Amino acid sequence: MDAFRSRGAPHADAPPPPDAALATLPRAAKAAVRSALTAAASDPYGDGDQSPLSTRRGPAGVAQGAPLRAAVAGGLDVAAAAAADPFAAACVAGAAADVAAAVAAARSAGGTAAVARLVERRVSLRRLSAVGVVVFGARLGGGAAAGGPAAPPARRFTDTLGVLLDAGARADARDIVGGTPLALATGAGSSAASVALVPALAAAGADAGAVDRFGEPILMAAVAAGSVNGFMALLRAGGGGALDVPRQGSTTTAAALVAASPAMSRALTGWRREGGGGGGGRHPGPSGVGAPSV
Repeated sequence: MDAFRSRGAPHADAPPPPDAALATLPRAAKAAVRSALTAAASDPYGDGDQSPLSTRRGPAGVAQGAPLRAAVAGGLDVAAAAAADPFAAACVAGAAADVAAAVAAARSAGGTAAVARLVERRVSLRRLSAVGVVVFGARLGGGAAAGGPAAPPARRFTDTLGVLLDAGARADARDIVGGTPLALATGAGSSAASVALVPALAAAGADAGAVDRFGEPILMAAVAAGSVNGFMALLRAGGGGALDVPRQGSTTTAAALVAASPAMSRALTGWRREGGGGGGGRHPGPSGVGAPSV
């Protein structure tokens, strides 16, 4: 904890880190990220603009959402932005004691409102909440938490996530492309430690049947990424209702992708043997996200 304090106490209204990462992006991606950030600027503690985006080419031959999607897939500046912010650095490292100390300090200084600003303030060009930053850290495996020997990665991040959820952090906070912490935990780049966060997120109300701004269900993204463990975790979290929901603008479903993958098919069969598939899963269509214009 001393190491955390030596970097300075986090401030709920601290400005975001410089967007130098934009300089490395292609022109179209740079413009798309800037446009999305501008649209979300009035909501520093919320999801911002979550209007649907299309990756199909419009009448002018431009796929408005494609450059933004590509920019986010490339990672943007999450790691660097988290390292520059003391509270985010504690989240990305899975330093539960440090995160708890920061929450307590915020509560002492400004009550519930200050805690809400701390845990919901967005970090990086991707606009991750504190919960999203914890999931991002779990994907990376995280470094040793300050102040002593590190706990196993899954336990560190589960504990840190628990501190945030107990403080009122939203389990379904959305990033700049409508991705949720569940999507980050189970999709491309996921790890055993990030997948281990799925039960806690689901128990806190995260929707395993959510879709992003491009109309793609979380479940389909996990299947497309080849994340068998992520796919299974989403099924167990109630995402089975999204198996037959097509990607917007397409007839392709997660079930069709699963049928083409022996590993995914085995996972689906295993889930059904556990008693899954009884119709309890929620379908995509969370508040604020609809079908993109295509």
